[in-house]
Amino acid sequence: MPALEFDPERAEGIVAAVKEAKKQQLGALDLLRERNLITDEASTVQAFRALRLAGLHEEVMTLFAKMEDTTVSPEIYAEQMASLDSLGLTQDIFELMDSMRKKNVTPNVSCYNRIMRIHAQNRATRSAFQLLDDMQENAVKPDVHTYDFALGSCNSRKKWENIITLLDAMQVDGVQLNSSCYRTVMHGLSYSQYHERCYDLYVQMRENGISPEEHHLCDLLRALFGEEGQPRDKEKAMQTFQSLVEDTSVKFSEVHFDIAISMCEKEGRWREILSLATAMGGRGIIPHSMTCNAVLKACVQLGKWEVALKLLVSMERDGTELDRIAYLTVLTACERARKWDEVLKLYADIEERFPSFVNPDMRLPTIAALCEVGREDEAIALYRESFGSALARQQSRRRGNDPIVLDARRLSRQVAGIMMRCALEDSAKSADATAARAAKPMALAGFTPTGLKAGVDF
Repeated sequence: MPALEFDPERAEGIVAAVKEAKKQQLGALDLLRERNLITDEASTVQAFRALRLAGLHEEVMTLFAKMEDTTVSPEIYAEQMASLDSLGLTQDIFELMDSMRKKNVTPNVSCYNRIMRIHAQNRATRSAFQLLDDMQENAVKPDVHTYDFALGSCNSRKKWENIITLLDAMQVDGVQLNSSCYRTVMHGLSYSQYHERCYDLYVQMRENGISPEEHHLCDLLRALFGEEGQPRDKEKAMQTFQSLVEDTSVKFSEVHFDIAISMCEKEGRWREILSLATAMGGRGIIPHSMTCNAVLKACVQLGKWEVALKLLVSMERDGTELDRIAYLTVLTACERARKWDEVLKLYADIEERFPSFVNPDMRLPTIAALCEVGREDEAIALYRESFGSALARQQSRRRGNDPIVLDARRLSRQVAGIMMRCALEDSAKSADATAARAAKPMALAGFTPTGLKAGVDF
C-alpha cells in the first residue's frame, strides 16, 4: 500500500466530521466516505491516525469495529493497537495480535513494536526474544525501536549476556543504536566482565553524533571505576576519565566528579583529587559536600594545611554547602601543623556562625591550641564544659590489681595533660585524707613524664 503523506488540513476535516457524526448520531464511517475523506486503504489509515493523534481513542475503536471484518491492512491494526495502548488496554493488544494471525494478516514493524514495548515495560526478556524470532519468520525486519524495546526488556545488571546478543544482532541487521539503546547497553555491560566495551561504545556514540547525557556518563564511569569489590585498572580508569574531562563539549556534572573523587579517596590518590577539583572549578561546577570533604582531606594528607584553609574560605565564598566534617578536617589539619592561632581563629568562627557544628571532636584540637598559647585556664574550662569527667572515665582501664590507668594514647599530649590534671583534681575533691591514702595509684598510659607539656602540675 503506497503511503499517504499526512495532511494536517485533511486531518482536521476528519476529526470535525467524526465529532459532527457523533453529535448528530450519524455513522462516522458513512459521513467520512460521503465527504471523500475515506476513499481507499491509504486514506483510511490516515483517518485512523488523525483520530488517534487527536486523542479520540474511543472513536478509533468504534471505527475499527466497523471495518475489522473487511480490513487486511496492518497499518490500521497498528493504529488500533496504539489507541488501545493509550487507554491502557494491554490485554486487548495481545488479543488483536492473535486476531491478525488468525486472519493471516502479517503484522508490520509498528505492530511488533507495540508488543515489544509491553515486553520492555514488563522486563519480559524471554517473550521479547520470542517476538524477534516471530519477526524473522514473517520476514519483518526489526528497526531501532524494536531493538530499543528489546534491550529495555533486558535492563538489568544480570542480563548482560542477552544485551550482547541483541547488540550483535543489531550489527548484523545494520541497525544503528540510538541514545536510548546506548544507555541500556552501557548500563548492563558496566556491571559485567565486558565492562571495557563501554568505552568503545561511548566513542562510537560520539562518532555517530550523539551527545552523551548524564546517565551515559554515569554508566561509563561505573564501567571504568567499578563498584565496591569489583576489580578495575584504577590507573587506566583515571587516565581515561581525565581525557574525557578535557573534552569541553561534554557536559559533566558534580555527580560524575563525585564518582571519580570517591574512587581516588578510597585509593589514597590525593594528588588526583586535587587535579579533579581544579577541573571542576574550571568548569564552574559547585561540588557536593562529600566531594568538598574529600578535596579538603586530600590537602591534609599532602600536608597542605594552608591550601585546605584557603580552599575552605573559597568554598564558603562560592556558596558551597559545607558540613561539620569539612570544618573539622581543616581544624585538625591546622592542629597537626601546629598552627595554633589558626586553630583558635577557625574554632571561634565556627562557634559563632555554625554553633550546631561544634562537638567534642572540634573542641579537642582547640583545647590543645589553648594550652600551646599559654591559656591553660581556658583550656581546662573548655575541657570541663565539653567532657566533665566523662572523657577520663572512657579512657580508664583496670587490669586486676594494677593501678587505674588513664589511656591517653589516642589523645594529643596537651589534651592528655589536661585530662590528667582534671582527673587528679576531681579525685582529690571526692576523697577524704584517709581515702586518698588508700586510693589506687594513678598513671597515664602512652606518655612519659617528659612527653607532657611543661607547666602542667600533677
